[in-house]
Amino acid sequence: MANTTDPLVRDIHDAARHLSTLLVGAADEQRGHIAAGHLRKAADMVATAVEVAELLIAAQAALADAHSDPAQAAADPSMRAGWERASGHARAALLLPPAWRARLAAPIEVEEYAGDRDAAAYAAALQKYAARHGAGDVMVFHGERFPQMPLPGSAGALATSLGFDEWDAEVCLETALILIALSTDQESA
Repeated sequence: MANTTDPLVRDIHDAARHLSTLLVGAADEQRGHIAAGHLRKAADMVATAVEVAELLIAAQAALADAHSDPAQAAADPSMRAGWERASGHARAALLLPPAWRARLAAPIEVEEYAGDRDAAAYAAALQKYAARHGAGDVMVFHGERFPQMPLPGSAGALATSLGFDEWDAEVCLETALILIALSTDQESA
């Protein structure tokens, strides 16, 4: 069972609360085919939320085993295999919660990062998008349908592009690990 005191896991669980609206809509709907559509949407959201939470837990464990080194954690064979099996929806959605948490940290220094510089550049961009997010509200940053598509704004577009890029899945993984490590450091500071 996930540690529900973890702020990132809490964010994911909070976003999943939107499912209740869909389920209530399905229960109140008079026509069976519309109710089935609401339930199908709710089931898809639940599946993605669970997948995101599982990826986050695996990423946190890989980072712990790698002494908070994202490049080393990204090289872990079981972490890579799990990431490659994950849906593009889940990979994309996992990038937003740690970017939001990392927005208050010092900016990522791409040139100083020892791992994949593309991953560091993407992580820095996501961190910057979160820091510049005018609303200051995590649910607005994530979008009302989080973790489902479309993810809003520039951060959502970048996260979606990375999450669905099968050719560079390892870059997306390391991007996520950089943000998770930075957000975890921010929480413990």
